[in-house]
Amino acid sequence: MTVSKDGLTLQERVEILPCREEDLAEIAAIEAASFSEPWSEQGFRDALQLGESAKLFSAKAGDDLLGYLVLYITPESGEKNPDGSPGKNYFPGEGELETTAVAKGYRGLGIGHRLIGAMKSYAYEHGILTIFLEVRVSNEAARALYISEGFIECGMRKGFYRFPDEDAIVMKWEASLD
Repeated sequence: MTVSKDGLTLQERVEILPCREEDLAEIAAIEAASFSEPWSEQGFRDALQLGESAKLFSAKAGDDLLGYLVLYITPESGEKNPDGSPGKNYFPGEGELETTAVAKGYRGLGIGHRLIGAMKSYAYEHGILTIFLEVRVSNEAARALYISEGFIECGMRKGFYRFPDEDAIVMKWEASLD
């Protein structure tokens, strides 16, 4: 257990905060180190600019960014996104965990749980009743994390991922079951 000068452990110092523009370069670096097809810094910037249709969380300990989570939220109309593009055929009250990662060296310390907990609290407060996600079949650590946070496996997307080619398990969380 690492204790800082103020006597707090890393877990005690981690705060889950709304993502800010100045976090995006670090978030993109964590993403690039974590995934074979990472989002770009511009992709995160675009998500940040979606307003009420996206919520980005960052996990920080002081000035150190340790992880992030991006939640897309279905527009109330269920028809179009704020930029005018067609909606994803979801119903209002649904969201999708688009991407999340914790920096190498900080995994297994509960930061992923904290990020998902913040997302679920946000969902409760904003009437988001169901959240979906896709995860690689081989990513057992992420699947275990999601299951421990109340997600259930509900489908499969064949050939969803590339580099390497792999199927995705679709998982969902429902507020009413949590």
